Amino acid sequence: MNENFGEDTIIALYKRVEKPGRTVRLPPIRAGEPVIPMGAEVDCLYALRVGTVKLVAGGSEKQPPLVKAFHGNPHKDMPIIGARYFFTRRKSSIAYVAQTDVVVYAIDSSVLVDIHNDRNMLTLMRELIVNSDVAEQFVPAVAKRLDMPIGKFQSEADLLAICEEIRSPAFRPRLDPILKRLFQSVMKQRRDAAAQAGLEASVCTDPPGIRA
Repeated sequence: MNENFGEDTIIALYKRVEKPGRTVRLPPIRAGEPVIPMGAEVDCLYALRVGTVKLVAGGSEKQPPLVKAFHGNPHKDMPIIGARYFFTRRKSSIAYVAQTDVVVYAIDSSVLVDIHNDRNMLTLMRELIVNSDVAEQFVPAVAKRLDMPIGKFQSEADLLAICEEIRSPAFRPRLDPILKRLFQSVMKQRRDAAAQAGLEASVCTDPPGIRA
């Protein structure tokens, strides 16, 4: 069982859908290059292993993100980026730009089949809540279900403080059932958005640039 979200978790997710060794690791992206260009169709979640990615909002983004940059560290849990558009199927109105040379892993929709009792999926969902570009959308609902008295967070520091509290092992037994319900909700959102746009629910089987 993987308690930390890292390369082992992602490899295990691919193995369970009989895609062993099919990774996930993209060629290095150089400083100044886009990880996700503005206007892109985001068909994968991206886990940031090394480096810094800055989020640059365009004029059409109605709610700019509180967290403006994500930092990858191979010795810590990997932040997840791209989730903001992966589940809604909207084209990105934010550019995700490498501020340093970065290494990212792609998680395509084929592995997001069923959370059930899969600990790796629970680990992935936990990171989506506390360490991703959709954390600010998920945290209020999750905190409410955990009976955490929080007000409206006004800054990145407020959000990150709540995320660290949710990470506490004390919440783990109550958090897992919430993660399972959240998984079903976000996957339904992706399917519904695809149906409205006339797209397949899962379209990404071989993301560009991926190598084994």
